[in-house]
Amino acid sequence: MTHRERLYLVLLLVPGCLVWGLLIAFSLPRSIFPTPQIIADTPVGVAGAVSLPAATSPTPVRTVAPPRTSTPTLTPTLTLIPTSTIPPALRQLPALYADGPYIRRSDTKVPIWLKGVNVEEFRQPNPHTLSDLYRVQGLAVLVGQKWGVNLLRVAVDPETVASALPEIDKLVAFGQENGMYILLVPFASATNPSRSELRMAVPDNLVATAMGNLATRFKGQTNVLYGIWNEPHPDTIESINYDQQWQLWMQTGIRVAQSIRSKNPKAVLVVPGGTKWARDLTYYKDHPFPFDNVIYDAHDYAAGPGFQYSRDMWTWAIGKYPVLIGEMGGNPINPFDPTSISYMRETLQIVNQNPALVHYAMYVLTDDGAWGLFTRSLIRMPKGDLLLEDLGRYRPTRLY
Repeated sequence: MTHRERLYLVLLLVPGCLVWGLLIAFSLPRSIFPTPQIIADTPVGVAGAVSLPAATSPTPVRTVAPPRTSTPTLTPTLTLIPTSTIPPALRQLPALYADGPYIRRSDTKVPIWLKGVNVEEFRQPNPHTLSDLYRVQGLAVLVGQKWGVNLLRVAVDPETVASALPEIDKLVAFGQENGMYILLVPFASATNPSRSELRMAVPDNLVATAMGNLATRFKGQTNVLYGIWNEPHPDTIESINYDQQWQLWMQTGIRVAQSIRSKNPKAVLVVPGGTKWARDLTYYKDHPFPFDNVIYDAHDYAAGPGFQYSRDMWTWAIGKYPVLIGEMGGNPINPFDPTSISYMRETLQIVNQNPALVHYAMYVLTDDGAWGLFTRSLIRMPKGDLLLEDLGRYRPTRLY
C-alpha cells in the first residue's frame, strides 16, 4: 500500500569533464503489521437472537432542485506525502478516553475534536480493498489535499467481516500513519435480506460475537474505537410500547458492549440513540448506558413531520456527555436539494458552536447514488463541497 521513497543523488566526477546528475530512485514497500490469526467465533453466554418482524424506515423530506455541474477532482496516485517529520513507522495516535463531556487524548489529557466521514464499502457486495478505497473512492483526495479529516466511521457486517479483516488491518495502519481514528460499527447486512436493516431493529448474538473478536484483534491499536450498533429502531415493532422498546435496545446493546469489554477493558464504546434509527437519546437522561468511557452517537437526518423527530432528542446531551453525530447528510434522491443542504448547514452550526463537545462523521465517502461526498469517478458532490468548506473554517484536532 503506502511506500516510503528514498531518493539518492549521485554526483559522478569523470576526469576531464563534469557530469551532472544520475538520479536513482527506488522505493521499498512498507510492511503492514503482521496479520493476526482470526479469532474463532465463541459464544458470549447470553440469550439467543431476537426474532423481529419487518419494520418501515422513515422517508426523508425530498425537494427536487435543478442539478449543477460539479468540478471533478484530480485522480490521485497511491504514493502518500508524509504529513509530519515523524517517520510513518513510528507514528502512533494516542489512545482516547471519555471524560465528562469531552474526548481526551491519553498522553496529554487535552480534549480533541473529531470530524470525519463514513466508509460503507467494506460491508457491500464484493468488499473493496484499501487500494480501491484510496485510488477510486476519494480517500486519497482527503489525504493528498489535506482536508484535515481525523475520523473514519467504518461500517462492518458481522456476517462477512472475517473475510474483510486483512483490508481492515491495512486501513487501521493507514489511520495510524495519517492521523485518523477508526470507528468500527456493526451494521445490518447489505447482502442478506433476512438480516437487512428492516429486519434487524437491534443487534443479536452474532453481532456481539463479531465485535468481541474485533476487540481482541485490535486491542493493541490505539486508534480503534468500537460502535455498539448502527441504527436501533425497536420503535418500529408495533407490538411493544415505549418502555419495552428501550428495554429491548438496552438489553441487546449491553450484550454487545459486554462482549467488547470482556476482550478489551479499555475500549471506547460509541453508543447510538436507542430508537428512531439512532436519532433519539432521550432515554439516557434518566437511564445512562451502564458503562464508563462512552460516547453517545446521534444520527441527524431531516424527516417528515409524521416521524415526530426533533434535534432536542439529542442536543440535551451536549455538555453532559461526548456527542458524536455518527451520520448526517442529505437527500438520498437529489444531492442538489437546497432544503437538504440547508439542514446539513444547521447541523454543522450546532457542531461548530460546541467545539470539542460535538463531533461528526458525514455520510458517506463515496457512493454511486446521491449519498456520496464523491462519485466513483471522483466528482465532488455538494455534500463534499460542504464538508471541505467546514473543515477549512473550523479545523478539527490535528494529530500529526
